[in-house]
Amino acid sequence: MYAQLMLVLVTGACCILRESPPGEYISDSILRESSPGEFTNDFILRESSPGELISDSILREKSPGESLRPIVRLQPGPIPPNWSTESKGDFSGKLQWTAYKGAKVFGPFGNQQVTLVVTGIVPHDSVTVALELVTLGSWDGAKDHDSWSCILDGDTLITTTFSTTTFRQNYPDTTGGKLYPARSGAMANNSVGFRFTEPGVYDGTLDACYRLEFRRAHTDRTLTITMIGSLRDLHPNLRNEAWGLRSFDVSIHSVQRPAFDVPTTPDIVPGR
Repeated sequence: MYAQLMLVLVTGACCILRESPPGEYISDSILRESSPGEFTNDFILRESSPGELISDSILREKSPGESLRPIVRLQPGPIPPNWSTESKGDFSGKLQWTAYKGAKVFGPFGNQQVTLVVTGIVPHDSVTVALELVTLGSWDGAKDHDSWSCILDGDTLITTTFSTTTFRQNYPDTTGGKLYPARSGAMANNSVGFRFTEPGVYDGTLDACYRLEFRRAHTDRTLTITMIGSLRDLHPNLRNEAWGLRSFDVSIHSVQRPAFDVPTTPDIVPGR
């Protein structure tokens, strides 16, 4: 087995990258700076083609005077009432947690939208949505337009295709953009333990997990996040193609501002 350690310095953060197999870099561990800045986001690099490194998420430094407050953290257990779902096609799943061999997943979901509504949010300046998306079964990427979208208050954060088979996908680009090899940018492969079986073709674990994070300006006291799966399959059911969430968090950011303007020049008094 070929293994090589590579040290990458990124604006004060230290990221250990492991090359396995040759030419493909995946994040092995992250060191985060706690002062004077705070780096709150994982930084994942992956080489999708020779000489081309892409990032799965963006390293972000917390601004001076900025506070971060989590307002949503989805965890295994009863589903809160502010979650809902609506079928958008020929197969869909329930709002539930499912235990697979390797992890618990919120889902599985099919051709449907899953929506979260949060109300009564305290004053803030922006919001961050961070999640781990799991693609389950035989996603065929751009070929079949097997896609997933995330929308915040009508603003599309991402719409892209994913693949777990031999076909190419749009992620980390958006739908209609550049094509990448299947599973490009995935933080883990076949870690959930979803079993896919197609006689004479494949029988085994088939899933991929992606860490996604989005930050947008936001000041409203209410927010709505909608996730939509759009899947096409010869055998449309949750055993062939599905998606779910391994984690889902929403945080708000507030920047402390002075209560009054500080004069930049001294007062000029005549005669002095």
